[in-house]
Amino acid sequence: MTIAPKDLIGTWKFVGFAALSPERKDPGPTDGRLIYTADGHMSAGVLRDGKFWGYCARYEIDGDMITHHMILGNENTGEGETRRRQARLEGNRLTLSVIQNGKPIASLTWERVR
Repeated sequence: MTIAPKDLIGTWKFVGFAALSPERKDPGPTDGRLIYTADGHMSAGVLRDGKFWGYCARYEIDGDMITHHMILGNENTGEGETRRRQARLEGNRLTLSVIQNGKPIASLTWERVR
């Protein structure tokens, strides 16, 4: 499925996490927001293990793959890093799968707020 920028633009609330690889042991986030803008920027913030984790980035879309080009963030999400996400849109829900070594290792599901 091809994702268009208009499909992403807006605010999304975190609603679910799934580990897709046995190496992925953490329980995932407990809450969060994701924002995509029409000018190609995004920001993500989640609560995980009682701590805030987040970043902002430029994004580009290629088919069902979204690449986040980091501008700033905490932990290992600094400027110059990239994050690839495989996207699936079903109604008002967006599922982004975390890709590592070419394979999905976890997915986060978001519900459109606006």
